[in-house]
Amino acid sequence: MYLYLKCGAHGSFREQVERDPASFRKRYERKYEKGPAHFVLPVTYRCNLKCSNCYTLSNWMKSFPPERTLGRLSEIIKMRAGNVMLAGGEPTVREDLPLLIRTAKEQDPKRKVSIATNGQKLRSIEYVKELKESGLDFVFLSHNDRQYEISDEVFLNKTAALENCRKVGLPVWLSRTIDDLSQIDSLEELLEKYGRRVFNVTLRAAKPFGPVTPARQLFVSDIVTYLGREREWTPGRGPFNCYVRLWGKLVKICSWVYDVKRLDPIDDDYLISNDAIVPFHRGTKMDETILSGRGLQSERATGGRL
Repeated sequence: MYLYLKCGAHGSFREQVERDPASFRKRYERKYEKGPAHFVLPVTYRCNLKCSNCYTLSNWMKSFPPERTLGRLSEIIKMRAGNVMLAGGEPTVREDLPLLIRTAKEQDPKRKVSIATNGQKLRSIEYVKELKESGLDFVFLSHNDRQYEISDEVFLNKTAALENCRKVGLPVWLSRTIDDLSQIDSLEELLEKYGRRVFNVTLRAAKPFGPVTPARQLFVSDIVTYLGREREWTPGRGPFNCYVRLWGKLVKICSWVYDVKRLDPIDDDYLISNDAIVPFHRGTKMDETILSGRGLQSERATGGRL
């Protein structure tokens, strides 16, 4: 199954979106009525890691605008109602992150404030306590199979972060990226140990977002088949994801592509580098286009819409 795109400013593109057309059709031919659940706000594009398959352009060689100040980030959050996920890059490289969390909660105590993190700084239990005391509601923690991680040290730090969240009672939304189906298997042992603290799980296939293209493309149908859940999935929030129940948890299975708004998925709102707000994974491609200097004027003229 392929997605074909034509754009007057940027040319024509073709991207494979599924290996199994019948599986994709079942997910696509339905209405997706849920709106965005979170406003994803990159608070920095810096990062303390250099992962191959990074989809947020962290530490990119292109020049980003100056990092937004605490005051500017507070203004942006104030303009948005609902839940806020502070992302990056890696949000914990900002020394004022606890203050930003506290500011967001003070503006609206009912909203959920979370961070999307690689967990390296959360290996310190004192730092985890500080984040929770600042009002952090949960951690969206990337925890991949040891085979996938860039080093044993990175893997062990993420496990320490998960342990610290367990100790201080901070809920975790666990995210795992795979580039080989066997990397799913170690999730069972992890959830047996930390399942009471993990309230949500996202399992996604590595896609060519970063500097390295995965050796083998994986799609939602591949993962569902590997798990033996071809007849036991439920619809997700768009045609590129679905849910299955595993190890007592509802697991979201994702396989994202760029510019998927042409196929009407629903995703979280995302703030890109020129302050336009677009769907999340479309936004990463928008930033790449803007920062490469291609079609900059047309991007601004359309308010950040391709």
